[in-house]
Amino acid sequence: MRRLSPLYSTLCLKVKGLSGSESSTMADETDSPQRRLLMDRIMDWAGGAFFTLLASLPFFYFTNESPDLTYEVFPPSSFVSEQTERTIYTVRAANQGDAEAEDVRMVVDFPNGVKVQDSKVSTSSGAMTYTFEDTSALSIREYAFPLLNPGESAKFSFLLSGSPSPQAVEVDVRGRGVVGQERGDEKESDAWGNVIASVLGTLVTVLATLRIISHLRKRDSKA
Repeated sequence: MRRLSPLYSTLCLKVKGLSGSESSTMADETDSPQRRLLMDRIMDWAGGAFFTLLASLPFFYFTNESPDLTYEVFPPSSFVSEQTERTIYTVRAANQGDAEAEDVRMVVDFPNGVKVQDSKVSTSSGAMTYTFEDTSALSIREYAFPLLNPGESAKFSFLLSGSPSPQAVEVDVRGRGVVGQERGDEKESDAWGNVIASVLGTLVTVLATLRIISHLRKRDSKA
């Protein structure tokens, strides 16, 4: 048998290597469009899911119905004479939400040494019902409302013996699943809600624009 020269063997190995690399390159070029198509589909699906999630957040924020209990303490008015000193305090509680508030309880706690001589409750609707919860403390008044519909409110007037400062009066209003806020705190939370809604709306607009640009580029590349 004739022996092959070392140079001829080396050339054969190089040719085989080149043919193998060419075949692998052709396979990679064949798989590359398929991979790009698969990645494009995955990116489209992920972007669509993310876009749907962001688009649903503002809708949920603006359509979610819930009660919103608030209260407000008005400046007191005092009557002082040589024999006695009387102070009248007025507190207003309301449901400013878009759903009814159930099992609403309001507690007004005046400082020690102050006695509630008399009290009066004025409701915004004649259909509103409430009960006065008897407490042993002379400086505490507690009321219970089975239901507060959206827009309904109640005003409480208290005749006190003594002259408590406005900062010493504590009010607690809460219902089933909701805690009342003072009017100033409620306005601040509404402002933050508007900022969040604005940011979400901007993100949705940006994502929608990017998706449109992406589809236009794909259409131009296919053309």
